[in-house]
Amino acid sequence: MPFSRVPHLVGRSIANGSLILVDLLGSGNYGQVYKALDVEAINNFAYFAVKCIEIDGSKRATAVSKEIASHAAVSRHPNIVTYRSTWVEEDYIFMVMDYCPGGELHNAIREQKVFYRNDSLVKQVFLQVIDAVQHCHANKIFHRDIKPENILCSEDGTQVFLADFGLATCEDDYQFRGAGTLPYKSPECLGEDFKSPTYSTRSSDVWALGVVLINMMVGRNPWLAAKISDSCFNYFLCNPDYFLKIFPITPAVNKVLLRVFDLRSSKRITLPELRAEINKIDRFFLTDAELVNAPARVKDVNQSFCASTMPPPRTAPIGLGLGIDFSFLVQPSPKILQSIPPVPPQQLAMQPPVLTRARASAGVRFLWEPYSKMRVLRVFVKWGPLRRGLEMFDAGRRTLKIHET
Repeated sequence: MPFSRVPHLVGRSIANGSLILVDLLGSGNYGQVYKALDVEAINNFAYFAVKCIEIDGSKRATAVSKEIASHAAVSRHPNIVTYRSTWVEEDYIFMVMDYCPGGELHNAIREQKVFYRNDSLVKQVFLQVIDAVQHCHANKIFHRDIKPENILCSEDGTQVFLADFGLATCEDDYQFRGAGTLPYKSPECLGEDFKSPTYSTRSSDVWALGVVLINMMVGRNPWLAAKISDSCFNYFLCNPDYFLKIFPITPAVNKVLLRVFDLRSSKRITLPELRAEINKIDRFFLTDAELVNAPARVKDVNQSFCASTMPPPRTAPIGLGLGIDFSFLVQPSPKILQSIPPVPPQQLAMQPPVLTRARASAGVRFLWEPYSKMRVLRVFVKWGPLRRGLEMFDAGRRTLKIHET
């Protein structure tokens, strides 16, 4: 993965000096994520996660504006990363979010192994992920990159938060393919074996949830890619008991997975149905007695999952996103943004930014306006009952502060 062009900013203060970047947490193609200390916190240390993105043209501004719009629209849910604010300094946008040291779900699965043969915790956490995605869909936001690396955990692993809306869209039927992470992409999203003019982002998110559930239970992906040329996926197509022959899971889990991985996206299980089916399951894992009589492959997978030498799954992002690792972002504080009302789906409009002096009447637009010795970046956000006019002025220090109205 190419290194970000954003310079190393540890030690820099932002937000009118109220936040100091104290540690680099991750870096991707187009930005970096920092741990920031809130110097205005009284009698205690308060930290935030700050995502820094360079604005290098209208295309990048479009991606950032859509990410901000998508994230802010669903941020108030208890299982979604809390978005706080956006600041602009020089040619960089800083997105401020709550910070959580608990890490990403990927680490909880692979390193801490908190879900290994823990039926109650698997159910508890996976239901939270379903709730987060269902909240997004209810607000016409479709994530398109659901994976353990984009799901963050509390320190004890009992609460999770959906993160990284860099690939999110408000289009249910989407024309452009390629976004996402290969093992989690549905066949119709890949578009190689199952071709159609568009694909359902709603159903593709459900498909990705099925791969996440398998990861939580056995620490690996069921296939490298959901296409016929992939031998594992091809075997699954030919054998409905494929998962029972290779993974230490119960028939009840297998039954749900078959509905999740229905090749007919219109017939795929819905999120409310998936939640109800997961709630019915008492046992996700085989018992010791059942493992004795299980196929050799099932025993090997069970043993390798609890071994520390097992290589990580191949989940390198290949899509159109910003490529940021969010393994450290967010545990929402109790004070979730109550001032942000739910977004009526019919009123959510996310327009691309325009580099003109025109004011934006809907959606999110970044408007650079040149002046003699000053530049002004105005961001106008309008989602139904929520309207925020954000004006950021450059006046010498080139620190642009957001004023919310």
